[in-house]
Amino acid sequence: MQNHRYRPVQTSSNDGGAADAKKKHAERGERIQTKLHAAVWVIVACCVVYYTDFIKIVLTDGRIKRMPLNLAIMAMVVILAILVYLCIYLPIFKKISDYRMWEVHCPNMIPTLTGAGAVCIISLTTAMWPVWGILSPVLVFFLMMGFMFVAHFIPSC
Repeated sequence: MQNHRYRPVQTSSNDGGAADAKKKHAERGERIQTKLHAAVWVIVACCVVYYTDFIKIVLTDGRIKRMPLNLAIMAMVVILAILVYLCIYLPIFKKISDYRMWEVHCPNMIPTLTGAGAVCIISLTTAMWPVWGILSPVLVFFLMMGFMFVAHFIPSC
């Protein structure tokens, strides 16, 4: 019978500091890339609002369907209320800063947010159709993407 000598296997690298620095650098780069991506969507939405004279047309044009517009505004209020709850109230007052805990603490918020978003998109497209026609879904898409990505600039989100 042979006598084998076993050596412990190295489980971590010798350059622990360099690996941590590399990981932090990668996370920082990813965070910057995410913020730039969000900024692009917000800028596109602002350009849509500015160059289509969106606010003036929505407020004064008689062709806008008011009932779907009011429904879209109510859905936006629901979306904003949920975002304020998830991004401001929970981290500050309940000390829940990990977004994965949302499903445990308030499991119905994300499905409600999704439903309100769908209602908002459909009703806003319906309200704007008489003015912009086939461009309405495109404009609503850009506006909703900008609306969603604004949350990236809330410090606790």
